[in-house]
Amino acid sequence: MLKSLLATGKHDVTVLTRSESTATFPSGATITKVDYTSPANITSALRGHDFLIITLSVSSPPDLHSRIVNAAAEAGVKYIMPNYYGYALSERTGSVPSDPILGGFEKYINDVREVQQKGHDVKYVAMSCGFWYEFSLGMGEPWFGFDVQNRKVSHYNHLSLFRTW
Repeated sequence: MLKSLLATGKHDVTVLTRSESTATFPSGATITKVDYTSPANITSALRGHDFLIITLSVSSPPDLHSRIVNAAAEAGVKYIMPNYYGYALSERTGSVPSDPILGGFEKYINDVREVQQKGHDVKYVAMSCGFWYEFSLGMGEPWFGFDVQNRKVSHYNHLSLFRTW
């Protein structure tokens, strides 16, 4: 995603990374090291930005996402793409489908809703993609029917695989 944004030449991109991180990033982005335990530090790093894309590891502290969202709202960020990568939200209710695995992602959308309720003028953009499609392809035949190693595909009735909401 970062390489694609930079390739357009239309965006000033700032990457926030942990203070102790030694990660490298493509040229063209501004790299800002942040102390994620300090809301003031996060807010300062986000000031002057219009759009925030949050991509956190599953091993991140459970409250980190809400800290970042609150800091972004305080900094005046107008749009936040929460750490939500899953089914499309319901057009009618804006909620995540009732699913034991993906239902937990709704907390990331709710973090933005909570700052909206506090009066911040911030909107969210949720990335809706497939159900771990790329991951599933490499997992073998029971996952979407693809057995890449043995060059076989099993076709399943799609109605039996996915629940509708």
